[in-house]
Amino acid sequence: MAFWLTTLLIELVLFVALTILISLEEAKVLTPLMLLPAMWLARLLVARRRGRITRRLRFARGLGMPTTLAITGVEVIERERDRWGFFAYFVTEGAFCLVLWALMLGNMVVPHLTPPGAFTGDPRLEAEPTSPPMPTLTAAALPSFDIIAVHPSPERRHTQPARIARFSATGPLEGSERLIEVDAYPLRQLARDPARELLYATTLHRFGRIADGDRFEEIPVAEGLPALSWPSALAFDQKRRRLILMGRGVAYAYYPDERRWEDLPPLADLDLAVLAYLPAGDTLVGLEAPFGGRSPAITEAVAIDARDLTTRRHPLTPPIPHDRRADPLYQLRETNGDLVLLVIHTAGPPSGVTGPFEQRMVRIDPVKWQVARIMEGPEKGQ
Repeated sequence: MAFWLTTLLIELVLFVALTILISLEEAKVLTPLMLLPAMWLARLLVARRRGRITRRLRFARGLGMPTTLAITGVEVIERERDRWGFFAYFVTEGAFCLVLWALMLGNMVVPHLTPPGAFTGDPRLEAEPTSPPMPTLTAAALPSFDIIAVHPSPERRHTQPARIARFSATGPLEGSERLIEVDAYPLRQLARDPARELLYATTLHRFGRIADGDRFEEIPVAEGLPALSWPSALAFDQKRRRLILMGRGVAYAYYPDERRWEDLPPLADLDLAVLAYLPAGDTLVGLEAPFGGRSPAITEAVAIDARDLTTRRHPLTPPIPHDRRADPLYQLRETNGDLVLLVIHTAGPPSGVTGPFEQRMVRIDPVKWQVARIMEGPEKGQ
């Protein structure tokens, strides 16, 4: 009973602290995720008060003896009988517990405490060369188009159900929003089969299709192929009726008509954030977006010959600015012979924080590889 009461008290204190430091909604999400560290800390506090502890962890004493967790036949150490052994084990296990707390809080809480622009005073960042100004054009200068993409929620992006919508240069089109039922992970990117009007999608860790109009249905990678890790880029090859799916160190082709998977080792080393198919040139075009603050801009496009998967790199003029604080949603599509990139991110640090989203739309010329910002304004024909 003392163990569970202590755990509950720790969780309550953590909930109040997160509510004060971040917000009530964030505290509701993050506090249950800290249950395991809270239980571990409660075990140590109860053990110290009672003066006895079970030796659940057998710590490494050399390279040939790893740390292990004992489930049965555990030794009980009592403070009255072995004071030195009790405190030595207590301090060692306590250090492991503190490391777990630091890692989890560091990953889940610290990003929320980083205010926008917190890094602007770093002279190392200010010394970086800036990208040249990007040319602009209005929607009226382009044929009418729209892009179907993930629509960020006003709350956390992993709040269910997910939303998708059609976007124009002025934002989401009124009446185009659809709610999609998704398990566990947020939607990230979409690919459309225009012949059959089917949508395929990636989440943070999965690939699948939008089934029955409003439900994400996972399509697992075939056995014997490398496991899918952090899916990042997705496109539909209309000529071969296949989806090209890329992740961290992996790439596949999936043929939905045959339900057949194919490993694509030539593309596995590409670190693409987004991908699109150009029917005119039978080419796939991808962008390598910076991750983790490596660069302030997207500087190159990668053209992939859909026939033999050979690649060529093309410098973008000018580079596309990238917000290193954010974790944007990307969607790239071919429209009237050009490529249009939609960049969406919420206004704040990574991890799907609360707040309004911001949209940026960019046109890429796939011949000269020139880039222009599409500004808000009335679309042609409207």
